[in-house]
Amino acid sequence: MSKFIPFPFYHDDVPIDLSFVFEHEKPAGKHGFLKAKGDHFVFEDGTIGRFWGTNFNGGANFPEFAYSEKVAKRLAKIGINVVRFHQLDSEWNTPNIFQFTKGKRCDKTTELDPESMKRLDYLIYCLKKEGIYCYMDMFTYRKFKSGDGVENAFLLKDAAKPYASYNRRLIEL
Repeated sequence: MSKFIPFPFYHDDVPIDLSFVFEHEKPAGKHGFLKAKGDHFVFEDGTIGRFWGTNFNGGANFPEFAYSEKVAKRLAKIGINVVRFHQLDSEWNTPNIFQFTKGKRCDKTTELDPESMKRLDYLIYCLKKEGIYCYMDMFTYRKFKSGDGVENAFLLKDAAKPYASYNRRLIEL
């Protein structure tokens, strides 16, 4: 007799649908701008913001359209109402926001890849429909390039932290 308890993994559904918890929040953003007030988050209309979230990392930020729809519904069913988009700008990960397909490295980071943006935009649309908010972590591992007009770009590591807060050109980018 095994002492292990089976843990079934539901690929297309969940054992308990918790989407009702945030049903009244659909679509995300309907309460207006969110701000911190004391030790709470409060929306523009006075609604208290409460969040239960997860993280998408690297290439997970750019799924195929059918998967965007599926994952948004699945996240809502498990009670998620905020997603952090992390490492969108990491060169070591393909796709990323600057380059969707593998191949020659970009020589600048001033243009966003159209395919990456199309997929990211649709994912955000699907999440919003399901009442899921998005937090964009836009400055994590960006590698500045010579084409960006940044002096000694090759010397700057991990989004040029902390220089990006003080260097005029990095702020512009």
